[in-house]
Amino acid sequence: MDIIDLIKEFTPRTELQQKSKELILAELLQYGERLYSRDTLHAHMSASAIILNPSLDKTLMVYHNIYNSYSWTGGHADEEQDLYTVAYREAREETGVERLYPVSRSLLSVESLPVPEHIKRGKKVAFHYHHNVTFGFICPDNQRLSIKPDENSSVAWLDINKLTELCSEEDMVPIYEDNIRQVIKLMTEKQRNYQLLPERLLPWYEKNARDLPWRKDQDPYHVWLSEIMLQQTRVDTVIDYYNRFLMEFPTIKALADADEERVLKLWEGLGYYSRARNLQKAAKNIMAEFGGNFPKDPAKINKLPGIGIYTTGAIASICFDYPMPAVDGNVLRVISRITEDYRCIDEENTKKEIGRQLAEIYPKGHCGDFTQSLMELGATICLPNGEPKCGSCPAKDICIAYKSKRYSLLPIRKEKRAREVQEITFFILTWGNKIAFRKRREKGVLHDMWELPNVYGKLDREDVKHWLQEQKGAGHIGNMNQGKHIFTHIEWRIRCYKITCEKPFGDYLWADEDKLDTEISLPTAFKKFLLPEETDFQQLSLE
Repeated sequence: MDIIDLIKEFTPRTELQQKSKELILAELLQYGERLYSRDTLHAHMSASAIILNPSLDKTLMVYHNIYNSYSWTGGHADEEQDLYTVAYREAREETGVERLYPVSRSLLSVESLPVPEHIKRGKKVAFHYHHNVTFGFICPDNQRLSIKPDENSSVAWLDINKLTELCSEEDMVPIYEDNIRQVIKLMTEKQRNYQLLPERLLPWYEKNARDLPWRKDQDPYHVWLSEIMLQQTRVDTVIDYYNRFLMEFPTIKALADADEERVLKLWEGLGYYSRARNLQKAAKNIMAEFGGNFPKDPAKINKLPGIGIYTTGAIASICFDYPMPAVDGNVLRVISRITEDYRCIDEENTKKEIGRQLAEIYPKGHCGDFTQSLMELGATICLPNGEPKCGSCPAKDICIAYKSKRYSLLPIRKEKRAREVQEITFFILTWGNKIAFRKRREKGVLHDMWELPNVYGKLDREDVKHWLQEQKGAGHIGNMNQGKHIFTHIEWRIRCYKITCEKPFGDYLWADEDKLDTEISLPTAFKKFLLPEETDFQQLSLE
């Protein structure tokens, strides 16, 4: 949204704001881009920030050398038309803080303010006006502060009730106080939205919850299994895996006693195989330490292998009515939009604080339903990557991002690190009706899983001949297919050669199709290349 639209949507609270809004809009219409440069006209655009601490009792200000007073941070547009960026940048540069979060991306205030004649860097600056817009920010007050010495001589947290004593510009104090009141009002609304969530979501969830197999009871084994399977995997994919897994391992004891290869075989295709191994390790712990009974204490649940704070919250609330939220990406997205929270949801402090605030409003006797209602809203209504289904949302009347039409800006995420690209060559070694497999010993992705023989690098047919000779093997090198496989931080770009061998060689397991179907758990990265040759491997983008 450009600055003209932001000013148009701003509702003045004072006579000065009303007059300033009309004047600035008129001059933006008249002068256009010229108003963003400080070297022209009688006025130019600027942006300021009102910064409060999380307790909302202190404001961060700089002692401005021009005015000989503590004042808000801010600066000239200098041809930058995104004035939010100007306010954010200047606030950080003038105070030295690193972490700074907008209360809203809407304007806090609009004022046309006179700037007296002054000397700056040895040059005379004539009287002019700042057509100023203000944004509100929350800033943790435990950060190191530093001044911008060419403009300011001090930076400090000031008691919001003592601005009259500390700010010598008497005409600015009412402006600061009005903006501070507005920040407090907005933050109070965010807090109120937490309080209103249970009454909005519980009735909706009762009527709209999807019929999922793990919701048919509150057996902690069932909830635990579903939550582990659902990590990094879509619900539609998990349902069949969940049902097959429970048919073979209906109890924690059955899982604990199972052969690991069989567990991995039933997990085949879900990926992230460490989840399956940890699931079985935890089952063994439950048998050894708790007599086969799933522990009810969240602290004990959290200590089980593969169970983090999210899964602990899901099990504790759904199965034992414990007021402990399960804060995952879906829930963080829902909360960041409903409260228009611009903190980065990838930061642990943000996750912990949102979890703390949710825990305070968990409805006794309905903790499990509330946890699942948040999950359900994020999975079916408050969607990522595109348009959420706001018209069907039970919380749209309290959703600040919906009212401000800024839901597309949220949640705030860290910039993703580029994946490391690795060239790798697979070999399908066949002898009669058997194919060669081996266990992957390299640490990292797919460690200790079955794999096709492979080497790093982009091998051509001549390279493959040399590799085969080094392995003391012989055979006919057939077709080559290409594809890729995407892990979280790595992308494999794959060439795969099919080699018909004259006899078995190497330290491989030579297995037929029946053994592959029943005993060998082969990750998708390799299994896809055993499909019929008409598969278009060049287009594969595998998860």
